[in-house]
Amino acid sequence: MDIHLVELDVRKGKPGRYLTVFDFAAVSELLGAPVTCCYVNTMGPGVVAGNHWHREKRELFACVRGVISVHFAHPETGDRAEHTLVASDKGQGIVVPSGIAHAVKNCGETFADLLVFATGEPRGGDDVDFVVI
Repeated sequence: MDIHLVELDVRKGKPGRYLTVFDFAAVSELLGAPVTCCYVNTMGPGVVAGNHWHREKRELFACVRGVISVHFAHPETGDRAEHTLVASDKGQGIVVPSGIAHAVKNCGETFADLLVFATGEPRGGDDVDFVVI
């Protein structure tokens, strides 16, 4: 599976704060197509979202609050992978290519926010249901 973590541009600010900068051109380059939609998925503790794959759409996930586990499965081979994203000043994101099933889970005890950059609209008719977790 072509799943990879990417480093985000995190700039240290004044004490107790940091700024994560998302360059849409750079994210589009990582995804290999223009970003046309950006949204935040806010999830309560233990909540799972996703459990599908996209025919064409590609996404980049970044955790901006809490702890989120990202689970992947290849629909044809059954290969699986998992990564954990933590909101921090370290700045990591993960690229989700088209054709790879994915689901996200809030692993924390408080709400978590997943920032999603996508090459298409959420629930835009490109989703194919597939149970990952």
